[in-house]
Amino acid sequence: LRFSPNMPRKKVHKFQFLYAWFFYGFITVAWSTVKDFKQLARFRKMELLQTQNKKFNSQLTLLIFAKALYYVYVVLIPILVLDVAWWKILIGVFAMHYTAGMILSMIFQSAHVVDEASFPVVNESGNLENDWAVHQLYTTANFAQRSRLFSWYVGGLNFQVEHHLFPNICHVHYKKIAKIVEETAREFNFPYYTQPTFVGALWSHSKMLWRLGRA
Repeated sequence: LRFSPNMPRKKVHKFQFLYAWFFYGFITVAWSTVKDFKQLARFRKMELLQTQNKKFNSQLTLLIFAKALYYVYVVLIPILVLDVAWWKILIGVFAMHYTAGMILSMIFQSAHVVDEASFPVVNESGNLENDWAVHQLYTTANFAQRSRLFSWYVGGLNFQVEHHLFPNICHVHYKKIAKIVEETAREFNFPYYTQPTFVGALWSHSKMLWRLGRA
């Protein structure tokens, strides 16, 4: 999948606006299996563990234990105690992950891989043009801000700009904060991207997938 104009384009990307939706459902399957191990290996390579006074072997042991515990209570215990065929339980676990993955992917992709968002690259010194806060405004978009039900359902993630800028503030306050953020952005001539509906945000993402598959 090609999510940025800065990524190399392959012939198969021409059809990603169609097949991307199938793969989106696998995101939490990847999270619960291999992604955390890849992340830990990346942290080791970037020497980020040392800055937090953590050792790779101890973190790897903890991660393996956590993964094993998860699969014991999600898969093994149900198979042992429920009068249900083991393959039905596996199908149920996969369906749970696939549903969650699809929902999460649609929410996050509609906030970042859209027509309005920018895809800045670092300069020769390895720095971005804008500072951290301004970078969030250029690369993030909101949607369906007026829908209280939708905001409740996605935990405020439709206010993605505020979610990035104020990660330590409870999402129930995002709606009020959003007005201040938008006014401040306009005051300093910075963008504040938002789509009135979630369907509109999904359509914007779909168009971006189509465009990135060709340009």
